[in-house]
Amino acid sequence: MKYIKILLILLLVQQVSFGQAKKTGTVNCLECHETNIPTKDNPRLKKCPRDQMEIIHRSPSSGPKVLLLDDVKKSNKMYPAVRFSHQGHAEMADMSGSCQMCHHYNPVGPILACKECHSPERKRSDISKIDLEGAYHVRCMNCHRTFEQKVECNTCHKQNLKGNKSTSTKPVHPEMVKRPVVLTFETKYNSGKIVTFNHDEHITTFGLDCVKCHTDEGCAKCHSKNTVPAQTKQSLQDKHNKCSKCHDVKNNCQFCHADQKRGLFDHQTVAGWKLNRFHVKLSCDKCHTEKGKFSKLNTECSSCHTKWTQENFDHKITGLQLDENHQANECETCHVEKDFSKPVCTNCHENYKYPEKKPGKLIKN
Repeated sequence: MKYIKILLILLLVQQVSFGQAKKTGTVNCLECHETNIPTKDNPRLKKCPRDQMEIIHRSPSSGPKVLLLDDVKKSNKMYPAVRFSHQGHAEMADMSGSCQMCHHYNPVGPILACKECHSPERKRSDISKIDLEGAYHVRCMNCHRTFEQKVECNTCHKQNLKGNKSTSTKPVHPEMVKRPVVLTFETKYNSGKIVTFNHDEHITTFGLDCVKCHTDEGCAKCHSKNTVPAQTKQSLQDKHNKCSKCHDVKNNCQFCHADQKRGLFDHQTVAGWKLNRFHVKLSCDKCHTEKGKFSKLNTECSSCHTKWTQENFDHKITGLQLDENHQANECETCHVEKDFSKPVCTNCHENYKYPEKKPGKLIKN
């Protein structure tokens, strides 16, 4: 009922717009018709761009994780309803054609289920539109054929054996390709020949979505019957374009290129600022709040800890409770040039060195 209301509103808006345009003389028949003089019997309408109507991007996580496709009523009990991993497929679609890969004629507004347009009944008066079972098979099989030699019924259906109902709750979406951890590339450069790409680190540490790098890619690029990712030729410009979304590939080549394979990301080496034992436990987005942006930040404590002052800061949270002789000291007295990784005692005491000499006592925090 709610979808009918939405369509009626859209039609009403269209009629009002047309009426206003007609009064002002700005109506252009050729926007919808192939002729300036359309008639009722021969409107000569242009092909409706319905495949471009879904203009609102929705993230894969906003939809259901798993759908039970049980709307098709079949007499054949050999193959029960399909458990469809919607989120997994939506994530892959995000790297290719977005939601429109399946929801191809969706109007602006809520994403419609297939059964909203395709009838679950095979017997129907309008045969210009395929039924629900046909729609499922066309969408699924056409896509799977691009990377599988053949598509069998049990590719999607969990087959019943001896008439017993399937009790499997696992979504049918085999992990055909393992996500790489580290990729190493050997270039033709004499200096900086090796490029090490920590694939897993970009996802888990930096929180990048797959679609950040993988765009306009079909399923066949990663999925194949032999479980080997398809190799595609890329120009040097194409390879750099993927990295240039985050990195300056023109003026900072050594950031990626080296003479030997690199290890995991080290904050001190790359950013020039060593994370202390408190910061090293934080996820990157705690400090780098803009998703996908990791530009240099202000390292002043007050840039993040806006409420800390010399007067209200409780030194006990560091695990060291200052004694009376040191409580009134300025921070820079012990932490020279605001280096909080290790205190310096020689500004006041000769031959004193931390941690042999402590300005208080260690406590558990």
